Amino acid sequence: MSIRSKVLTPRDEDNAGPSPKEFSPSLQWDGNDGQWSTFSLQVGRPAQNVRVLPSTGIPETWVIDGATACPEGIPLPTGQEHCDDARGRLFHKNESITWIKDSSYELVAETNLGLDSTGIYGWDDITLGWQGSGGPSENHQVIAAVADPKYWLGVFGLDPRPSNFSDFNSGQPSFLDSLKKHNKIPSLSWAYTAGAYYRQNHVPGSLILGGYDQSLVDDNYVNIDFDEDPSNAFMTGVQDIKSNATSDSLLPGGGIYSLLDSTIPWIYLPVSACKAFEEAFNLKWNPTWELYLVDSDQHESLSSQNPSITFTLGSSTQGGSTVDITLPYAAFDLNASWPLVNSTRAPYVNQTRYFPLRQAANETQYTLGRTLLQETYVIADYERRNFTVSPRPWSTSESDRKSNIVAITSPSSSSDSDSDHSGGLSAGAIAGIVLGGVAALSLVGALFFFLGHGRRKKRIEKSTNDSTDQESTKEKLDNHTLSGGHSPEPSARKQLARPDCIETDSRERFELPSPRVPSEMTGAGLGDDKKLSGQTIVQRQELEFPTAAQTLNSPMFSPMQHSPLHPSPLHSPSEMEATPRFELVGDSPSDRNFADDLAKRDGQRKS
Repeated sequence: MSIRSKVLTPRDEDNAGPSPKEFSPSLQWDGNDGQWSTFSLQVGRPAQNVRVLPSTGIPETWVIDGATACPEGIPLPTGQEHCDDARGRLFHKNESITWIKDSSYELVAETNLGLDSTGIYGWDDITLGWQGSGGPSENHQVIAAVADPKYWLGVFGLDPRPSNFSDFNSGQPSFLDSLKKHNKIPSLSWAYTAGAYYRQNHVPGSLILGGYDQSLVDDNYVNIDFDEDPSNAFMTGVQDIKSNATSDSLLPGGGIYSLLDSTIPWIYLPVSACKAFEEAFNLKWNPTWELYLVDSDQHESLSSQNPSITFTLGSSTQGGSTVDITLPYAAFDLNASWPLVNSTRAPYVNQTRYFPLRQAANETQYTLGRTLLQETYVIADYERRNFTVSPRPWSTSESDRKSNIVAITSPSSSSDSDSDHSGGLSAGAIAGIVLGGVAALSLVGALFFFLGHGRRKKRIEKSTNDSTDQESTKEKLDNHTLSGGHSPEPSARKQLARPDCIETDSRERFELPSPRVPSEMTGAGLGDDKKLSGQTIVQRQELEFPTAAQTLNSPMFSPMQHSPLHPSPLHSPSEMEATPRFELVGDSPSDRNFADDLAKRDGQRKS
């Protein structure tokens, strides 16, 4: 039985399986840290329209809380006069008859970068696209209402792992998993590129659920296996960074592992690499706001030079298959406004140009954010546990580009047949993202994978003499290889795992670390054997919240310690364990109105 790739064509409805779903962009550009292509979402009943950014790292939907996110006098980006629109439209919980509130919890994202915050969690209906667009809907989805300006816009989570509010055995399904279970998409997969405001007449982003757009895949790409730590699934080897502005490497310390993460715009690199960028582009680090601010003279000079920067990416820090992602200076020419930089009180606040590079405090902070995804197309296949990184190809006229949507089917799908969809793999098809059957041995392996008859085993270290390391990606396609590229050595990947992850001989286990502030956890603990299965953990912590004034007066995004965060491994779609939440006892900052604190803060700065 051959492995095939097929472009979707109209089929008989009685025999057709689910098709990929395109999440249409809003055609608006939002953000306080750049101009980003947002996507349209309907939340609640009656539906409320909001604009969100896709997140490769979280399983939930975050909306901006209409009750507390826009106090009177809040500083807004240049050109924005209304907070509601500036923050992608607010969600008013009390106006939705289907909203079910749970409690306030920590947001499970970016804690290693110091972006700790909280949200009011609950459940409500979600529909993709604007009202009347006919997008897919799912009821009773996990939603967090967020007011903290650290997260200026709402977020649509792409991670299929469930969320958890009580114990490790009560996962709440993600939107992607719900679509798959209800047979609305062919697989747990997606494909995303962030869009580019600077390209032609502002080219919007693209997000496909259950498939990918072949027209956005370049002939050169690389396939990478998911990391064993699901919170670091998109760990990527950055082998080198170069620019036509200098003959020196911009990654002088050698290759690093970095996490692809669309939740944030910044690129976090080692200090040595940041120093190399400073020298090459005359950048100046602002220690107060922890940003590379760009004045008008620098901007004029960089615009006239128009340097390009190329990231060489692969599955390891050296050797194996790689792909080059080249970004023009325009991709780094972003604007920042409050609270990223200081500002004066006004109906709207002047923006400050900045270069989206940040100094990582340690290797756990190495991150390739949304800036890179302006010129990158990423395809994720959770059932085969790999992802593809490709340069985003550009046509002379993007408005004339024709989409070519390809379905990614589940490895266990039995709907494919040899008689249908004839043809071999096309030059741009993705290894492991195919329509068709698999050989009997692969089918047995996939069946084991789905039934959860064994935990994901440690990767076997590949020999440096392995001939497969010398194969090009095209040769892999011709040989019908399903593996997603070359995996780095387990020891190399392991050093970037979260510090609270413990791996034993038989399965991955997780230990609850001590919280950062004095706290009391009631109920039973994990016990001496630290087993997660069969245990119910009361995850209620009494934490002393910082006041809104403390949040607003402190420099944003300074490195902080990890919060007590414990994602569970995604071993297979049928064995997804939940990401537990920690309930925050007492008033949440999201429940508070911080207008008084904001006025006090501005008064202090003026004086």
